[in-house]
Order: sequence, then C-alpha cells, then structure tokens
Amino acid sequence: DVLSGAPGREGAAAARVGLTQATGLRQSDEAWASWADRRRALPEHLWNEALIRDLLAAREATHAQRTQAAQAAAAFARRLYLLTPPGDRPAQLVSLLRSPVPDVRLSAIAIAEREVAAGRPFTEPVYRALSGLLDSDSPGDRAGVAVVLGRTGTAESLDRIIDALHREPDPEAAASMLSAVARTPTEETLGDALRWLAVPGPTLEPAAEAVAETLLRPDWPKRDAVMLAARAALGQNDPAAFGPQRLRLLSLLAETAGELDTLVALLEDPERRDDAARALALSQLGLARLEPLAKRDASLATAAGGAIARRADGADVLRRLIDLAWPERADVLPFVEIWAQRSPLNDVLDQAERAEPLVRAAALQAATNGEPQPKDEALLALALVRLHIAADVAERADLAAGAMERLVSIDPAVWSTLSGAERQEIESALPTSSALDRHETDHPAGDQRTGSPASGEPVPSERAGPAEG
Repeated sequence: DVLSGAPGREGAAAARVGLTQATGLRQSDEAWASWADRRRALPEHLWNEALIRDLLAAREATHAQRTQAAQAAAAFARRLYLLTPPGDRPAQLVSLLRSPVPDVRLSAIAIAEREVAAGRPFTEPVYRALSGLLDSDSPGDRAGVAVVLGRTGTAESLDRIIDALHREPDPEAAASMLSAVARTPTEETLGDALRWLAVPGPTLEPAAEAVAETLLRPDWPKRDAVMLAARAALGQNDPAAFGPQRLRLLSLLAETAGELDTLVALLEDPERRDDAARALALSQLGLARLEPLAKRDASLATAAGGAIARRADGADVLRRLIDLAWPERADVLPFVEIWAQRSPLNDVLDQAERAEPLVRAAALQAATNGEPQPKDEALLALALVRLHIAADVAERADLAAGAMERLVSIDPAVWSTLSGAERQEIESALPTSSALDRHETDHPAGDQRTGSPASGEPVPSERAGPAEG
C-alpha cells in the first residue's frame, strides 16, 4: 500500500530482482507471489541453491557474462559454506555438490578436499554425494572427486576409484584417478596404467608412470611380466615425443645400451637435454652412456654427478666425480659430500687421501659429521687429523679448528686399533697440552692401551704433516 504509486512499484520490482536475481519478477505481482509461495517452505540450503541458479541465469547473455556468473556463483558457494553453522554444513555441502552449476560443484569439491586435509570425516550423505560425482558428465568433477576420495585412504574409496578408472575416457580425469590409487597398486590398476601409458602425448605421464614404476619394484611378484607389458606400451609411441616421466621409465626399462639411443640423441636438443640427462642417470646402463659425455659437457655434469654420488660404489667414486666437466671446480663439492655421508669411513679416508686439499676437506668434513660406531672411533681420529691438515692447506681455518677440537676429545685408548704409522700421524698432528698429554698423566708412558710413544719419545709440540710411510 505504501508503494502503490508508480515510482514505488518500480522501486519494489527492482528490489525483488536485486534480492532474487529473478528478472521475470520485475513487473508481475502474480509471478512474484507464485515465486515466493514455491520457495517459502524450502530449507535454507535449498533456498540458497535456488538463488545460485538464478544468479547464473541472470547473466547468460554473453560468454563473458556466463564466466563471471560462474565465478561469482562459486565464490558465493564458498562464502555460504563458511557462514553456515557447523552443524548444518554437511547438508549445505551435499546441496552444493549436487548443484547444476559446474563451477559450484568444483567449489564444493575443493571444500571437501579441505575438510579431508583437516581430518574431518564425511557424513554418509556427503560421501554418497561425492562418490556419485565419479559418474558425472563433467571430467572436472570426476578428476576432482578422485583426488578427494583418494585422500580418504579407505578401501571403499579406492574400490570406487578403480571401478571408475576402468571406464574413464578422459585423459585428465584418468590421471587423477591413477594418482589416487598409485600408493596401493594392484594388477587391475597396472592394466589401466599401461593402457594410458600407450597414449601419445605427455598428459598421463605423471600418474600412469607413477603406478607403473611402483609396480616395477623388485619385490613385485610378476615383475618380469610387468616389465614386458610396460615396454610394449612404451613401444607404441615415438620416444622422441616422450615427456620427462616417460623418458625416465624408458631408461629404467632398457635392457641393452642400444635401447637408450633415443635418449642420447635427445641430449643434442637444448630444450630436451636436461630431461634426457636425468632419465639416463636413473639406470646403470644409462649412466654408462651419460658419464663419458659429462666429462666433456659441463651441462651434463650435474645429472651424472648426482647419480654417481648417490648410487655408485667402488674404490674410484671420488675420482669419477672429480673427472666430470664441472663449470667451476667448487661445483663438485656438494656431490662429494653426498657420497662421503653415505660411504664407509675407511673408503672415504682411502679415496680422499689422493684428492686435492679442497675436495679432501669437503669429503672428510661430511664423513666426520655423524656419530661413529665405537669400532670406527680410531678411524674417526685419523679422519679428523687429515681434515685438519687438508682444511688448513685449503685455507679453511674453521674446519681445521673444529676438527682439532673434536679430535682432542677422543679417548686415545681407541687408537690401538690403528697401525703404528697411523698412530704416529695422529700424534704428530696434535698440539701441546692435547688430550694425549692429559691421557699420559693418568697412564704411564708405554701403556699399551694408548698406543702412545714410550717414555723418552716426546710428542711434538707443533703440528706436522702426515707421517711418511
């Protein structure tokens, strides 16, 4: 009655549209009354879903408007969920997951993913709504839900994903499903991984190869058959078109050096060189092809050096690292440290002794950082002396001082396991007032437990180099 005049009616009609986004209610009181009656009995979450639909419908005049509307609807869905009381959120999430608006569903899937990450379990209605989207017409829905269900880690979720994977036609959705089940591979998932592994292009590489590589573990009961099937799947495509992950798998599956010719050829392509080098470095056959090239090409040194430092064994590992064509001499040091940290202390001592001071100091420092076993304490003492000398020569006074400080805290009694020349090397390097001097105060000269000089053979007061012989 108050707004019975024309200006008032126009204002009321505009307010209706602003509140509801229902443009058809602008002029018709009957339509407005019918609209209100239909929605009056709706629960709040269904009322809000209707508002989202109307919001989208109001902006469908152009593609740009539709895009803006979809984004606005998704943003509205996120805000709506956050503003919903916690007890009502499951029903609200179900409503959003069943929305006819694709962007709203994707927003709801993202909300569900955050709920999983926060450790909050789904109610049964929410779980049914989520798993039902594995049958959605939208590949984006299927891909997103596979990620969420995979993170729940339940057997039921994995079974649902595997069932969906068998009939999945979309590469991106299949990639998400394969990634979701990669942690618990089965022969069923292997078949799907190999099916997509044979598809040209890089789309499926990360997921399919993650499953295939997992199934290539040495303890996999049918490893030979798996390797044969994976090699056959790879053989259906031109390796030159492979992306990084498929190149890695090609290297792992190679049985002869000739099978790696494609990878070696890709080293000539500046855009593919890094991927090919990293793939070659994964296998012994590949490293044997890569290492000679890395001695001449500095761009390959990092890939070859990483493989040698992490996996190679033998009496010449340090020399192999040094011989690579490093852009700067110091570039080899991080790889020397990786090798020294994983290698037996006596191997490091033997190989570092023949290296230049800077490299020797890096190797010995890395090797002496950990806590040795009791049987290695004598070797540790010898390593610390050599580190002190090498670091001093290499002008690393901090390493030299740290090595000596740790050395004098070692009980000299453990040195008895070393040879006479090694003990003399340690004793020659100790300064006056060392732990050895303090030890001799408690144990008379010639005490066999110390391995120290007998009476009348004083310990030199100045550090000398390693004993001859």
